[in-house]
Amino acid sequence: MYTLKTRQILKTNIEEAWEYFSSPLNLSKITPETMGFKILSELPEKMYSGMIIQYTLKPLLGIPVRWVTEISQIDEPNYFIDNQLQG
Repeated sequence: MYTLKTRQILKTNIEEAWEYFSSPLNLSKITPETMGFKILSELPEKMYSGMIIQYTLKPLLGIPVRWVTEISQIDEPNYFIDNQLQG
């Protein structure tokens, strides 16, 4: 299984960063416009373990691809893990 881990330094506190990045409503804000990201699921304001998110994006040559991810683990305010189920 391929695992992607990244780290980024932000000029804010952990609580504010968590509120922003853990909100499913901000997914389209943190995805580059060039990806043609479109959410298909109805999203709650707060993520939860087991949450499924369906969306389309256009990563290559403008060809739409359907992706499905699951929020599998949450350790607030430290991290969450999402797994790609389809796409």
